[in-house]
Amino acid sequence: MKACPYIQVMCSYGIPNFGKKYRGSFETIALILEFASNEVSRFSIARHLNTNYFHLDRYLSFLIKTGFIEIKFCGKRILYKTSEKGFEFLRLYRILLGMIAFPSQESMSGVSKSAPKLISGDVSEERHVE
Repeated sequence: MKACPYIQVMCSYGIPNFGKKYRGSFETIALILEFASNEVSRFSIARHLNTNYFHLDRYLSFLIKTGFIEIKFCGKRILYKTSEKGFEFLRLYRILLGMIAFPSQESMSGVSKSAPKLISGDVSEERHVE
């Protein structure tokens, strides 16, 4: 299946980056949930995402409040694990990414045929090419 030509190359996790330099919130959440599928520490998540604790704590607080991540206390260590609700988010997130990154040929052919092409020029005189 060919990737959509309108989306730039995927980042290392198979998520379209749309030409952005930095990750978005949804991508960061998905990466945390994916990495925390096994019990992991905050340090290992921060190292895996190449981010700092302040940035990571904001996401972890949100994920705990929404029930996407569970906390387990192991002695003095705090471990994080993706919950069932978090796995459901990941499943739906991957479906949406698949729809964006690999659209069906029918939808792409319909878009290219029906979308008018603008001729560059003055905005006030938008002309369409048939």
